[in-house]
Order: sequence, then C-alpha cells, then structure tokens
Amino acid sequence: MNHPRTTETNRTVRLAALALALVLSPAVAAALGEDTEILYDGLDYFTIESGGMRILDRDPTIEERRDVLYVQMPTARGNGRLVSRDESVTSRWKVGFVQVLAESSSRMDYGIGRTEWKQPILPVNDSDDSEYPWYSGPDGWERGRGVMHLWFSDNPSSTITWRYTFTDGGIRETAPLRGMIREQRFLVYLCALDEEADRLHVIKTWEWSFRLALAVDVGKPLGRRCSIFDYDKDFRETESPLPLEAAWLLPPCANNAQEFVEQYEPRKVDADNGNN
Repeated sequence: MNHPRTTETNRTVRLAALALALVLSPAVAAALGEDTEILYDGLDYFTIESGGMRILDRDPTIEERRDVLYVQMPTARGNGRLVSRDESVTSRWKVGFVQVLAESSSRMDYGIGRTEWKQPILPVNDSDDSEYPWYSGPDGWERGRGVMHLWFSDNPSSTITWRYTFTDGGIRETAPLRGMIREQRFLVYLCALDEEADRLHVIKTWEWSFRLALAVDVGKPLGRRCSIFDYDKDFRETESPLPLEAAWLLPPCANNAQEFVEQYEPRKVDADNGNN
C-alpha cells in the first residue's frame, strides 16, 4: 500500500466510505469492462528490458510520538522498462502494476481488550482509489508507444493511539497499549490492458509479505516504550504468472474495505481480596 492503512479513525466514517465505494463499483466496472478477459500471455506483446522488485533491507521505523505510536515497514520497491513488440497497436494499451492484498491481520492489544482492522473482502484491490486497478498513481501505469517506464513503491504504515477507551453499555474504560501484531501478504501483477479488446494480459507477478510484532510499555519514557519481538519479511518472483481474479480489479480498494472493530474484556475481580 502506498498510504497508511491502520489509522484509528471513527468506524462510522470507514463504513460510509465502504458504502460509497460499493455504490460506485458498477460505474468503475463499466469503465473497465464487466467481462474483462484475463490472459497470461503478456510476454507475447511486451519485452521486459530491465526491472524487478525487492524489499529494502532495513528494519521497521518506529516513532514514539507524544500522542501516537507510528510504525512504518521497509519499502517494497519495483520498476520496469518495457518495450512493445508491435508499436502499431501500442496506443490501445495501458500498462502498469496491479497490487492485491491477499491476507491481512492488524491487532492492537490494550490488556482489557483489543482493537483490530479487519478486511471483510479478501483478496482485495490495493489501488489508491483513483485509477482502478492500477497502483502507485501516475507512476505505476502508462499509456503510450514503444518504450514504457514504470515505478512501484509501497511501505505500509500504522498510526496507533497509546491509550484506547472501550465502551460496553454504560461502562467506559481506558487502557494502555500493550502490543501490536500486523501481518500482510501482497500479490503484484505487471499487466497490460488492451482497452480496445477489453483484455488484461498478465506479464509478470511477484509476492511479498511481512510480519511485525511489538511489545509496548507506556509506563516508560517516550523513545523507550516499544520493542520488536518478532519481525520477518519475504519476497519472491514467481516462475509463472499467479492467478488473477476479475473481482480483484474493482472497488472497494483495501483502505476503503477495512473495518475498525473492538473487543472489550472486562477486568476480572480477584475473589480473594476483591481487587481488580
């Protein structure tokens, strides 16, 4: 994703955005072609002269800000230089990257409960919600002739409040952040859309994922509250194109599809001394 995925905002706003995206889906589908055919013969039409994809070899960035904890994953970066095999028909092609969020889990532990960003729709398109199904804005796709240059960059981030207030009927209880676990898996497709014939040709695919688990102690001074106790990332270039479903090309995008939920677990009273 090229934009923050897990900012704890009001759930009503998120649900409204999801509803709007679903309402707009038919219009976008019509623009793409509801019956767009997906083929895996992109190398028959384009030659990849250079390019590739990787995750930068860095640790996650953790910023303990006054009001929130900000976490950013190392960047997944890609590029491609493609040459069309038949310049006479290049003007009808739109070539670019399509990223799909295949698996997702983002949980924040507050001791008496947890909050979570859930993705009811998986896999789901991971565009910037402006030019479906392409990723990375204007740099991630191009319509033209001859040589085409494409760029891809994604560094998922999370903004998490230090304390969260749970509500359960008439009860309101605030608890400090104790930890976070976030893991996601993405599929990236380099594709060429034949706009005239309404066919999407997959040229190449990659798969990347990460897992990050933090332990948090808000009783410590800023700058010393967080520690990483589990971090892993993986990346691979597939030998042959991975399957791509037509539904993954349409709204809602991953950010609009996510829902913020909370699970409250009331403190248990000690039967011996009556203390919480």
